[in-house]
Formats: sequence, structure tokens, C-alpha cells
Amino acid sequence: MAIDRKEFIKQTWIGWITGIVSPLLGFYIFVRIYFDKQSLPEVLQMFIERNVLTHAISLSVIINLVFFFGFLKSNRDAAARGVLGATFLYVFVVLFLKLF
Repeated sequence: MAIDRKEFIKQTWIGWITGIVSPLLGFYIFVRIYFDKQSLPEVLQMFIERNVLTHAISLSVIINLVFFFGFLKSNRDAAARGVLGATFLYVFVVLFLKLF
């Protein structure tokens, strides 16, 4: 079943937003559970000092798999495309942080 252009763009944006927000939310929940005595900036600074920030970002993005396959399963291919695009954005962020 084909969707019109306007609906395609709307679904793609839903995917992008989901793909960007869900890893951030997952990371925040992780920090609140395991580092409840420290503030978020303190935890980020600790990750930078220990050189594990890129690892934490990469692990946070795994949640996008759930949304990607969920969108595909529900035949929302445009939203899945948006999640994939947001995931690649995180890939470039990690590469940038690793190289510079």
C-alpha cells in the first residue's frame, strides 16, 4: 500500500525524532540508575576522562534496533528509514569524537 508524499515525510520525521530521542532517553535512564549520586555533567566528565564516552553513546544507540524493527513489522517503512538516518547521525558523531 503506497502512502502519499505528505504522509511519507511525516512518518520519516517521526522516525528521525524517535531515533534521536530514544538513545538520549536511554542514556539518561542508565545514568540515573547506575550513577544516582552524581549529576549528568559529572558522569559525562567521568566518561570523557576514562575515554569511554563513545562506547556509552554506541551502546545507547542499540535501542534504535527495537524501534527500527518495530516500524518495519508494522509496515511503517518511512519511519524505519528515519530511525536508520538518525542512527547514522550517531555513527558520525562517534566517528568525529574518536578522530578528534
